[in-house]
Amino acid sequence: MVTDYYQKYTYDMLYYAEVPYTSGFTNALINVGSMTNRGFEFTLNTVNLTGPLSWNSDFSISFNRSKVTDLNNNADTFISDDTYKLKIGYWSVIRVGEEIGSFYGLISDGIWQLEEEEEAASYGARPGDFKYVDRNGDNRINADDRTIIGHAQPDFFWSLNNTLSFKGLELNIYFQGVHGNDILNSNRFELESGNGLSNASVNMLDRWTPENPSNLYPRANRSADYLEMSDRYLEDGSYVRLQVATLGYQLPQSILQKIRLKGVKIYISGKNLLTFTSYSGFDPEVGRFGSSNIRQGYDLGGYPAARTYLVGLNLEF
Repeated sequence: MVTDYYQKYTYDMLYYAEVPYTSGFTNALINVGSMTNRGFEFTLNTVNLTGPLSWNSDFSISFNRSKVTDLNNNADTFISDDTYKLKIGYWSVIRVGEEIGSFYGLISDGIWQLEEEEEAASYGARPGDFKYVDRNGDNRINADDRTIIGHAQPDFFWSLNNTLSFKGLELNIYFQGVHGNDILNSNRFELESGNGLSNASVNMLDRWTPENPSNLYPRANRSADYLEMSDRYLEDGSYVRLQVATLGYQLPQSILQKIRLKGVKIYISGKNLLTFTSYSGFDPEVGRFGSSNIRQGYDLGGYPAARTYLVGLNLEF
């Protein structure tokens, strides 16, 4: 068993920061900000069975916690909706004391119901509209009511590799898991909006009506500009995936001598075979902005990882 602890301090990170208008620009790429990363990594290698049937396992698990420790003038940096379509405004924030990948928005509180019509009107809403928590109690829902509502970085991730051998047969099974992260399923902004301007989720068949007072899905609403970034679009991104499974057969020496080869191995392998997750999107491992380290956990219908199969023959002369 191997155990590692690390703590890394990163400073002078490159980021676009505001500069005086007299420079002729609104922002510039400068060295600004610092952050820390600390965590544990555990690795365990075991021999579970020996003899004609052998079984070896390799297990690893990692925990990482990041925290922004300094920004330009310690002001929040907001990440906006870069799709130019959903018009949801800011959806993520970089803030001192928080981790990178912090989702930023309103706290949802269900759907306004008929008996709440008068109170809903005071917020400019109607029964069937989304209901949000008025955090500062000013009887308005605006940017002042937004807060950190989730995190894209997982609590921990792990992998488990098992290798079983029996005579010439060898079976290799590799699992991986990610737990405790949130995903912004931005597909739902349109699919569950009820505005009739695009395709809709089958869930909208259960949308709010006076006869069906749903507390999950809003009324039909032709307005396309009433959507707000909130925790109702965040989902648990945890998953366990059978990443790779390979079954191979090595021909015995008695046959190899007859065909005058040093080795012959026949195998079949599959990748992305099974995924266990509660995430409703196509794939909990995809993201709109790829490997961007500040735009994490944003899913806009990215194509899922393909399930692939491979049959092979290795010859050793």
